[in-house]
Amino acid sequence: TQTAVIDAEDFDTAEGIDLPGADLSHEELTVAVIPEQSDEFTCGACFLVRHRSQLARTSAGTSYCTDCEG
Repeated sequence: TQTAVIDAEDFDTAEGIDLPGADLSHEELTVAVIPEQSDEFTCGACFLVRHRSQLARTSAGTSYCTDCEG
């Protein structure tokens, strides 16, 4: 059998990669934030806003999603 040797220095973080035309520092980005909708809940474990179809259980007033309860 053969064992692969990987040099960890070959895997720099994305901060070390310069892509041509990727400088967005002059751009103004706008994100519209909307409140939680009536058919959504915030999971008490992962704190993500989920659709009610992903509700696994509610305990002591805290709701949990199917991913966290999986």
